[in-house]
Amino acid sequence: MGFLRQMLGDTSMVLVDTNCLIYYLEDGPGSTMLEEDIFRPISEGKLSGMMSVITLLEVLVKPLKEGRNDVVEDYLETLTTYPNLIIMGVGNSLVVRAAQIRAKHGLKTPDAIIAATALEGKADVLLTNDPAFKALEPAIRVLLLSDIMS
Repeated sequence: MGFLRQMLGDTSMVLVDTNCLIYYLEDGPGSTMLEEDIFRPISEGKLSGMMSVITLLEVLVKPLKEGRNDVVEDYLETLTTYPNLIIMGVGNSLVVRAAQIRAKHGLKTPDAIIAATALEGKADVLLTNDPAFKALEPAIRVLLLSDIMS
């Protein structure tokens, strides 16, 4: 068990933010740790994962800009069929929650939707590399990948 997994403790549901997912998919900073401590345990059913449909949207932007439809199809296939990884859509209750978060904490709209997804989906931890999410504590535990890697 790696350090990140130890930091998660008894966590049963983790929301993976866009930046961490991009690091994992593109072999970016911490990709090995994310594979070993987050994505492998999710695929094995030892941990449940969640992401917002906003994260799916954001992950597809770079390959679309580069005209890499093959990568878009690969990401869609991988993420929509990944075992024990839920992609949560945006319904009315989530929109209201996101608006409340945006009003209270000043997060940008996509981040407010991601935060609302974590809270509405009952995630124990929001894993990100964006310190803006720290404003949500103590409503949800926020782990910054940069803190874990340093």
